[in-house]
Amino acid sequence: MATSSIQRIRELRDASIPKESLLGNLLPDSSVLDVTNIPRQCGLLSDDEITITEQYSATQLVTKLAQGQLT
Repeated sequence: MATSSIQRIRELRDASIPKESLLGNLLPDSSVLDVTNIPRQCGLLSDDEITITEQYSATQLVTKLAQGQLT
């Protein structure tokens, strides 16, 4: 029963993600440990979004979100 629920949730998740947003063959081999360049190279993010991923720590992001500086 739990397995079918998990499978259903995974199917719902997968169906809700636009296919053009998937990294597909852009995913590095599992031996690659540094994946920090993926946001810049994937072609899915705007320049502003890349800046957000590279410039702020998690704490800074939460603060900026709480202050309404980022949405």
